[in-house]
Amino acid sequence: MKIHAIAALILAASASKLEQKAPPCVYLDETQAELDNQVDLFSKTLDVRHWTNTLNIAGALKDKSGSAPKLQVHTWELLDKAFTFPRIRRYAYVQENMDMLEHF
Repeated sequence: MKIHAIAALILAASASKLEQKAPPCVYLDETQAELDNQVDLFSKTLDVRHWTNTLNIAGALKDKSGSAPKLQVHTWELLDKAFTFPRIRRYAYVQENMDMLEHF
């Protein structure tokens, strides 16, 4: 149930942020390293502020280089490796929710 809420949050946040122009990044470097850092932080915490920073940095990099950088959120991979006991990962409830997260 919690993973469904997280997936809905990701979808709603990305849809609303794509439609609106977010304020520019004031304290962040507009580099590929900072973009990777913000994507990693968003993947771990699912905090919308990190996603806003990611979109702002990606927009700035696109303006500089002309090509959009690839953004790949890796929350599924982090959660997949987080299980202490591999047997728990095979539970039907866990598989359903991981599949739902992968879908979004």
